Amino acid sequence: MKTVAGIILMAGNSTRYGKNRNKNLEKINHKPIFLYSVEVFEKSEQIQEIILVIKEKEREKVEKILEDRENKKPIQIVIGGNTRQESVYHAILEAKTDIVIIHDGARPAIKNKYIEALIEEMEHFQGASIAVKSKDTIKITDQQQIVSYTTYRPNTWIVQTPQCFHRDILLSIHEEEKRKPRKY
Repeated sequence: MKTVAGIILMAGNSTRYGKNRNKNLEKINHKPIFLYSVEVFEKSEQIQEIILVIKEKEREKVEKILEDRENKKPIQIVIGGNTRQESVYHAILEAKTDIVIIHDGARPAIKNKYIEALIEEMEHFQGASIAVKSKDTIKITDQQQIVSYTTYRPNTWIVQTPQCFHRDILLSIHEEEKRKPRKY
């Protein structure tokens, strides 16, 4: 049986949140939002380890939150990078598993059935994501914001997290991207 790490990303800047603080640490029913995802990963029989990707300046606060609860699985803290891509890379470098499931800590509605379905898909694919069909019309524009085309709604999906990958494949993709010259 393949081993699985649940990676919870919470090192972002929460700029769309608009409150100048990390939305992952906000509370719903007296519990930090990211703990809802931790709890689902802890309940999953298929996940062996949990990796929290955080900002260095929030380490003490996150460690205190974890100390004040009974953790049911090993939880490792990893410091994120300047981008989501760097944060994911830092986490997969630390994962010791065959498969990684990457989830946004600010999305507390993750369900175990999503985790199970994604892991099952790893028997057939190198990666899989949770997605919902778009109910909206999506327009693709050029650099001047002029509509180039409209997507065909029955074929348009909105990708969400969690996303699941074979760790070694995702790691090689990240390392290949790091070798490419930067375009500014």
